[in-house]
Amino acid sequence: MADHRLARAGGPGGGGRPSPMDEDYGVDRTEEKGGLSSSSLSYVTTGQIIGPDSGFLRGHGTIAVAGKLKATVSGFVQRVNKLVSVQALNSRYQGEIGDVVVCRVLEVADKRWRADCNSRQNAVLHLASVHLPGGVQRRRTQLDMLNMRNYFVEGDLISAEVQQILSDGAISLHTRSLKYGKLHNGTFLSVPASLIKRCKQHFHTLDIGVEIILGNNGYIWLQKSRKIDISKKGRPNEGGVVEEKGEGPGTSLGAKDREKICRVRNSIVALSKMFLAIYLDTIMEVYNQSLEMGLTARDVIDPAMIQAVTEPASARIRANAGNQE
Repeated sequence: MADHRLARAGGPGGGGRPSPMDEDYGVDRTEEKGGLSSSSLSYVTTGQIIGPDSGFLRGHGTIAVAGKLKATVSGFVQRVNKLVSVQALNSRYQGEIGDVVVCRVLEVADKRWRADCNSRQNAVLHLASVHLPGGVQRRRTQLDMLNMRNYFVEGDLISAEVQQILSDGAISLHTRSLKYGKLHNGTFLSVPASLIKRCKQHFHTLDIGVEIILGNNGYIWLQKSRKIDISKKGRPNEGGVVEEKGEGPGTSLGAKDREKICRVRNSIVALSKMFLAIYLDTIMEVYNQSLEMGLTARDVIDPAMIQAVTEPASARIRANAGNQE
């Protein structure tokens, strides 16, 4: 069952990326063989033999038993030189520099905010890594520290970019761009980070009037499309972005806008339940299929309909995987 689901997902991350394994380090399915199998499969289940223990370093997700390396988690085998590890399918998000993430502020600390980004540790957003009111470029002062709650407070959802990975593995964020900042008037959704396909663009504005932020960390934000303008005479608050009047925090949305956002949200949930890669094309495949089938937004995630409504997205993934081969 796991192999069948993974074939549709296109591998870890849902992007069909090959596992960085050498040909001589495959999956050994029989204990009688003393060496390494020539099998090209790189997916292992818990307790499955990966290969011999001699000559290799044990990494995360592996254990040595009777001279054999066995997997302690289900996932994909990765080898870097002599280091062998297993990347679990539903493991915590491991940040990479440049990743777009959606996170929730947990704490306002000294010169920094701490946020939940679905990683092993809370992410850090330094005061020096955000825009000051008016877009002023200067050193941060004691007064800026006292006014930190004017920017973000506990519970705020923000979009940001991974700036660096600290020595202890923590993620450092920044919002020094007009497209990043506080999120409001939308809906939040969490899916396994391994299903989010890495793309060049993770901010999408759909023709139906819905904006999507596909965070690499598995956190997704949906909202109504905004009309924004950049002030030419000076940068106002929020990094120079001026929202259309009536679209600030607390503004109610119309029934049609809510229905569109809900349908897009349930399309993503359907992909997640079927363990399919989540990116713009697959989302729109499910969305359009639900309209052709005459389903309501609620019926998109009906167990009786979910397989049929996601079939076009599954076919697209299989076609893309075939083209890459």
